[in-house]
Amino acid sequence: MTDSIVLQADTLTAIVDTLKAVSDTVVAGGANEEISMSRKMMMLVLQIGVLIFAAYVGGKVAALVRMPSVLGELLAGVVVGPYVLGSLPVFNIFEHGIFQMSAPLSVSPELYGFATIASIILLFMTGLETDISMFLRYSVAGAIVGIGGVICSLIAGMAIGPIFYGEAFTSSLSLFLGVLCTATSVGITARILSDKRKIDSSEGVTILAGAVIDDVLGIICLAVLIGIVDARECGSDPSWIGVSLIGLKAVVVWLAFTAIGLLFAHKISAFLKKYFKTDFIMTAALGLSFVLAAVFEISGLAMIIGAYVMGLSLSRTDLKFMLMERLHGLYTLFVPVFFATMGALIDVTKFLEPKILLVGLIYGVLACFAKVIGCGTPTLLLGFNWRGALRIGAGMIPRGEVALIIAGLGVARGILAPEFFGIAILMTLFNDIISPPIFSAFLDMKGRGTRAEAAKSDSVVTVFDLKQPILIDMVTEKLSTTFTQEGFFITRMDLEGGIFQIRKDDVAFSMQVTSDQIVFQSSPDQIFYIKTAVYETLIEFQHSINVLKEFNEPDEIRRQLADAVKDSTRSVIDTTPLEEAIRIDCIRMKIHETQNKTSAIRELVDVLGDSGIISDRDQIFNDVLEREKQVSTGLQDGIAIPHTKSDEVTNPHIVIGLCPEGMDFDALDGKPTTLIILLISPKQQASAHLQILATLGSISITQGFMTRLMSAQNTHEVRNIFLQPNAKK
Repeated sequence: MTDSIVLQADTLTAIVDTLKAVSDTVVAGGANEEISMSRKMMMLVLQIGVLIFAAYVGGKVAALVRMPSVLGELLAGVVVGPYVLGSLPVFNIFEHGIFQMSAPLSVSPELYGFATIASIILLFMTGLETDISMFLRYSVAGAIVGIGGVICSLIAGMAIGPIFYGEAFTSSLSLFLGVLCTATSVGITARILSDKRKIDSSEGVTILAGAVIDDVLGIICLAVLIGIVDARECGSDPSWIGVSLIGLKAVVVWLAFTAIGLLFAHKISAFLKKYFKTDFIMTAALGLSFVLAAVFEISGLAMIIGAYVMGLSLSRTDLKFMLMERLHGLYTLFVPVFFATMGALIDVTKFLEPKILLVGLIYGVLACFAKVIGCGTPTLLLGFNWRGALRIGAGMIPRGEVALIIAGLGVARGILAPEFFGIAILMTLFNDIISPPIFSAFLDMKGRGTRAEAAKSDSVVTVFDLKQPILIDMVTEKLSTTFTQEGFFITRMDLEGGIFQIRKDDVAFSMQVTSDQIVFQSSPDQIFYIKTAVYETLIEFQHSINVLKEFNEPDEIRRQLADAVKDSTRSVIDTTPLEEAIRIDCIRMKIHETQNKTSAIRELVDVLGDSGIISDRDQIFNDVLEREKQVSTGLQDGIAIPHTKSDEVTNPHIVIGLCPEGMDFDALDGKPTTLIILLISPKQQASAHLQILATLGSISITQGFMTRLMSAQNTHEVRNIFLQPNAKK
């Protein structure tokens, strides 16, 4: 035994030495020798793998403390990045750590390239989710709120440069800090508005409209900024007239491509649908966004602006929701890695310097006041009172992903030192922490937010309790299609949640999707429309179910299932799923109440209750009976397997009941049932429910199984017969 342990230890040591030797060989020749391409790719996939798990954990931790997951992903990148854990040696294989320092950025060009692709996907998705109709025609109040917020935020951000770093007010640094301040993310605000049933209030609608306009104006400001920076890099410091011309050029290029995209959006959609299969349309659309991103970079603008324009163009087509659904998988892979990579750019030693903390805090305070003043003050001229102005201003405070993308762009171009990325995170973090309590407090203030009494259209909540998550998903998808076909635009206000704003001209309402409910919030005159849409959807599903019943009657399905069991040719049955599901105390050698199957099921459910496995016996009993009403689980040859799924259990549990005298269980062959196997599996968690049902069916046809079972002397023997159906007595 000792020799075996020594041998294993020697083998492990040899493996580590071999890996280290390979690593040393690859980098042999000193620092001036170029690292092989294979090692670069190996390091890239390793870094991406680490960042995927780190970002996931960081996002979950942030969600637990009710913060945007993006901040958790960023901080996760800081922890595993080159300035903290990423530089530590690993098993003597990576002597300089997994995330080695690399000039000019702290991460490798390969990893930054991956992050760049992720930023394009993110902005393409952002463009898809933008309601351009609201931007173009919905609300004068929303436009004024957005413009006021952008102007004040620009001024507040630009003031940081001269105050703390001696930069000119119009220097590239000051301009970048100003543009960073303009971004708004209303995911947090939308969640609070929805929870308080205020999403369609005067303040709520104005905030949502202003946020759309705010985002578009922020993208335009970034386009202007890139043009100015590029001109300065060419050696010319433009005058105010020059700045105006550069800004005009950037805006013209942006607007020209946007107008072309919107004008030809339906033709692009028709082209994609005509020449590409459905499975490839998402890939083709994403490819177009990459091409347009490159065109914008060549034109002197940022790639992310091109991606945004392509998403904005396709947002008005019938491909919008299909693309959003198909891209969700890519989004969940790429985007968290992007933010974790951005976190890896942060030098945590400088991040914690007193000056950085001070500047970041003051920057956050200025950004907060800029939104409150810039977005709130203009509303006083639009019929809102001071309460409404404060609510609108506070609702526009949160910052989001675009601000961090702009910061990363500034660091990559060498305009911002890495320390400014830390300042940008502090500003974002401060605003996202401070906004929920402030906004909630303003919403809770008594009194209306408008000077004049608004038309009587108090918010009404309509709840559809569908109970089953799978039904929720099906109805939500069908409703989205129905509303889209009716000309509505649907905007997901919270990527990680289920809050949607549905709008067409002056008609607007919200839809919140939970695990068991669909909740609409609307004005009273829209209730009939909403209920009609939902009930028509449910009627369509009912028709589909009836068609399925005609296609395969329940008794026919039972016969086919029985035939499938008989046709099974497995000589050896894997009973592993049954080992933990069958407990000795959940076996009854003889069921006492054998008058009918209802009393038998009640007795078996009580066994689960007596064993402490379930607490709500009545609920389990009713669930099993409901399943029996659909199709009886009485099979052939004296076996019945009643089953259901429930949140009462976290693992599958089986109760075995023997009935030697036989009872009527509505069996397929009409014969008495002598073996009843009750299966309860968890509803939400992954479990081997179908696998267990299939295993039980296979066991039931094992030669001599029922004979051995009926002659068993005790519960231990019954359990062994189930776990070893092929064993000879």
